[in-house]
Amino acid sequence: MIKAILFDLDGVLVDSETYDQQITADFIHENNYKTDPSIFRVWIGGSPEIDSWSIILPQVHPDDDPSTFRDKVNEYHRVRRERIFFPPLAFPDTVGAIRHFHELGYKMACCSSSEPWYIERALNQLEIRDCFNFVVSGRDLTHGKPNPQIYLLTREHLGIQKDEAVIIEDSPYGIKAGKNAGILTIARKDHKFGMDQSEADGFIDSLYEIEKYL
Repeated sequence: MIKAILFDLDGVLVDSETYDQQITADFIHENNYKTDPSIFRVWIGGSPEIDSWSIILPQVHPDDDPSTFRDKVNEYHRVRRERIFFPPLAFPDTVGAIRHFHELGYKMACCSSSEPWYIERALNQLEIRDCFNFVVSGRDLTHGKPNPQIYLLTREHLGIQKDEAVIIEDSPYGIKAGKNAGILTIARKDHKFGMDQSEADGFIDSLYEIEKYL
């Protein structure tokens, strides 16, 4: 019997991945760089375990100095992310579905590799923080996704067995982390970025559809 639902944040509760891609496009446009913004799609569902810059930098336009480019991109993202406002980024079903499963009595956790302030701001601005029994961030981990540590830690904290939880993810790294933890892992379908979600145990378009896996 399923007792707990474990949610990723970005791409599952909020469409922040589109927001991050727009930040990069704005940076390139404002600074008149020639690099194609699409090379930054490798960041979507990224993991500390994966050196994304080793993939991005060889694709930077020859006229754009790679090291300067990297430093400026990071600083631009940091400033813009500090101003993030989550309600417009929430998927239409997020708040209603989270409250629905909370009222049904399921334990719930938000399991994200992001910074603690970022996760807490999202949940508080969406007014769903009270629905979550546990929140885990990248600061709590020594290994990021696809390592299963984030889900093993959550399962231990909630006091549940592997077959008593379901994970909702979107990215290949997140899906693999769930599978590596031995927990049923469902993907929120990606309709924008062409992510490989083939390892997921099932697929949903709406969070309300989680009910069929409970």
